[in-house]
Amino acid sequence: MLSIENIHMNYEKNKILRGINLEIKKGEIICLLGANGQGKTTLLNIISGISIPTKGRLKINNVYIDENPQCYKSMLGYATDDTKILEYKTLNEYLQFIISIYNCKENIENLKKYVDILKLDEERSKRIEILSKGNRKKVVVVTSILHEPNVLIMDEPIDGLDLDIQIEVINLIKSLKEKMAILIVTHSVSVITELADKVAFLHNGIIKEFDTYDNLMKRYKVTSIYDLYRKVTYDE
Repeated sequence: MLSIENIHMNYEKNKILRGINLEIKKGEIICLLGANGQGKTTLLNIISGISIPTKGRLKINNVYIDENPQCYKSMLGYATDDTKILEYKTLNEYLQFIISIYNCKENIENLKKYVDILKLDEERSKRIEILSKGNRKKVVVVTSILHEPNVLIMDEPIDGLDLDIQIEVINLIKSLKEKMAILIVTHSVSVITELADKVAFLHNGIIKEFDTYDNLMKRYKVTSIYDLYRKVTYDE
């Protein structure tokens, strides 16, 4: 389980995050929504250990990142929105590189399974620089789950992908749910409606709402995610 405890993040005089508290349990998919500039990527960078918060703590399964960063990070997978990975390597070379980093040779069968699910097998001998955006995105997803993390965080996992690839990625995420806690930053209605157990709205540096999609729709008396978003983020 991932616990986010009173996370604050300041850049000079700007308060980007102002006390984020969130818990994500194994078997649960949380979708995080918010406009650009509200701190979503900043929060993911803090969770992943790329950035250090001004205040607050994070833990996975009672391991705090500030006390044991190596153990914490070994339990985390991060599917970033940035597909500029090691372009000079072939896909196969890059996958072997990731296996060596995580020291997870025992997960070769998982690698074969995920490569097959996402239909990447025929791409393994190609240099990453010539792969399509969709296939690069698939590579990011595969390498984030290769070591079977306890917690998976994903930044816009289907953004800009063709519909058939979106379906492949969504179905893969569904299959991972029972194994890990998953936090997804997304603007995609299909990700929210297909995957979210709960939805969190990040606005003005705080979590304004956190509940199931159905509960929020009923409470705000709306029929679309767009109306719900407007109600949550603009009604004061």
